[in-house]
Amino acid sequence: MYFKVFIYNNGLEYMENVLLKMDYRVENFSLKSRLPKIENFKIPMQVWNRARGKRLMPMWNDFCFEDWIGWHSNLCVTDLLTNPMRQEERIMGEIYREYFGSLSDPDLDQKDYDRREYQKEFLKEFEDYMELQHSDPFICLFEGIVPKESAVYKKIKMIDFPITDDEGSRAVTLISFLIAV
Repeated sequence: MYFKVFIYNNGLEYMENVLLKMDYRVENFSLKSRLPKIENFKIPMQVWNRARGKRLMPMWNDFCFEDWIGWHSNLCVTDLLTNPMRQEERIMGEIYREYFGSLSDPDLDQKDYDRREYQKEFLKEFEDYMELQHSDPFICLFEGIVPKESAVYKKIKMIDFPITDDEGSRAVTLISFLIAV
C-alpha cells in the first residue's frame, strides 16, 4: 500500500511516494537556520544547543551523562559508520529499546511477519537517512505509529540530534530521544 508522506527539508515541502504499512510525518530542520521550539523535547533541545554553543554541532565530549537526567530511558546514541554505511548503537535506553531494540539485532527470531517486513522497510529508509545525516546534518523530528516489541502499534514522537567529530563538518553520531504520545 502506498501512502503520501510529507517531508520537510530546510523549509521546502515536497511529496514522496513511499511503500509503507504505517503513516508518519518527518520534519528536518537545517542547523544553519533558526531552530524551532519543540515542546515535547524542550530539555534535550536546550542541552544540545548549550553544548554546541556557536558551532554547527556539538561533539560527544561536550556532554555529561548527567545532562540527560530524566531522559536516560528514552535515549539512543547511534554511531554512523561508513564503508558500508551502517549504524551501531552505543547506548540504548529501556523505553527506546521497546520500540527499536530488535531492529539492530539481525539474529533475533521474530514470529510476527508484519513486524519483520516493517523492520526491513524501516532499515532501508534509515540507511538513506544516515547518508543524509552524515553529509549534511540536520535535526530530525519523527511522529508516527511504530510496532513495539509486543507487536502492538503505538504512536511515538522521536527527535535526532547530530553530533560531530573533531572536524565539525559532518555528523558521526546521533543522539535520539523517543516519547510515546
